[in-house]
Amino acid sequence: MGAGKTTIGKYLGQKLAYKFLDVDHEIEKTEKKTINDIFIENGESTFRTIESNVLRSIVSKDNQVIATGGGIVTRKENIDLMVEKGKIVYLNLSIETQLIRLKDDHNRPLLKESTDIRTTLKNLNKKRGAIYQSIANFSVSSEGDHNNVVNKIINKLSE
Repeated sequence: MGAGKTTIGKYLGQKLAYKFLDVDHEIEKTEKKTINDIFIENGESTFRTIESNVLRSIVSKDNQVIATGGGIVTRKENIDLMVEKGKIVYLNLSIETQLIRLKDDHNRPLLKESTDIRTTLKNLNKKRGAIYQSIANFSVSSEGDHNNVVNKIINKLSE
């Protein structure tokens, strides 16, 4: 959360001349509701099912960069699909940077419920970070300038 998946994904797609897709955006387009509204009206479990369906519908094409929501790895079917169909780049960053990036963001359902955002982020990172590290083709710090991050990704992809 706050790692820059969408921003970096867009830049990466432009530099590679690939189509860029954001799973959360595709969910909102398909459902005609915001992610927040889906969480509020239907709960996280329903959201995760929709997320899996959207992922399945978009991963089969070549030459695209897909930004997923951080929680997509909470379902094994999503992990298996991502590993099978593409290269996985884990964007990591410090809790401090996450807090700075997310301080004015009121559209994160999992943070809305939190009374201690730092602890919530630490717990999410502990749980999800280990999964991402285990399935990623490589990991890149998303601290700093987005162009530098994208260049690091391109260099790693060409190795």
